[in-house]
Amino acid sequence: MRRLGSAAGRGMVALSVISSLAAAPSAGQGGETAVPDVAHRWDLSHRAAHFDLPGRLQEISGLAFSSDGQLFAHDDEVGVVYRIDPASGKVDHGFTLGPRPVKGDFEGIAVAGSRFFLVTSRGFLYEFREAAAGTSTPYRATNTRLGNHCEIEGLAYDSRTESLLLACKTLAPPAGQIRIHRLPLDPAEATPPPLVVPFSELAPFRFGGGIHPSGLEVDPETGALIVVAARERALVFLDRRGHVLAAVPLSSDHHRQPEGVAVGPHGSLYISDEGAGHHAKLTVYAPLQPNP
Repeated sequence: MRRLGSAAGRGMVALSVISSLAAAPSAGQGGETAVPDVAHRWDLSHRAAHFDLPGRLQEISGLAFSSDGQLFAHDDEVGVVYRIDPASGKVDHGFTLGPRPVKGDFEGIAVAGSRFFLVTSRGFLYEFREAAAGTSTPYRATNTRLGNHCEIEGLAYDSRTESLLLACKTLAPPAGQIRIHRLPLDPAEATPPPLVVPFSELAPFRFGGGIHPSGLEVDPETGALIVVAARERALVFLDRRGHVLAAVPLSSDHHRQPEGVAVGPHGSLYISDEGAGHHAKLTVYAPLQPNP
């Protein structure tokens, strides 16, 4: 990847495109555990909570939780990161990437320990550290070159492989597939092919026309990948080899334009909706209790 000029702080490690998603060790065939019925981990018919977000987050895009349970979000036009109280929906005033906030079409956020990342639709990856509300943080920008053939929309951190996952909303030329690229935090890792899911695998779930990701998460409980699609107003659940576990519609009463998805430390599912001329919203779905 080509490094861009930036206000980088010391100690940040460069990224290079990726390693494959390794399965967690198990006694299962091929060393992979069977993924639980992740699509039914949450009661998607009932909102445990929902919040109207302030105007500065009208164009909310990605969501991500830190390891200490803080929820972070950003809009899609300028490098400002906000903290949202996951219990009340209260939003702070945010911190900026650089004293003059960098501009871009930001489409995803991820947190890996103390390292924060934002990605643009053209594949420019920004790394930085958390800062106090109302202040700025130095950053480093890297061109992943994925934007040459992919419109990125969705970023997640996979702690099992120490990788960043980047979902393609659209491909050029169109290829009739979901494609998820992976970037290791260790720059010494090799670059295998991306995770590819043909649209045909969605046909049994009545999404034969395909899914166009707008957000991405790794479920910390099961390791499954969760894709939210604003255009189709749907959630897609993938195992760690890219097989479709389920694809389910989201209620139009609950969601106008779902852009971000994150799983909280207590298992709740959070989905952010862009305002689309109204208030942006944050919706919370509680996890279902396991069967006795």
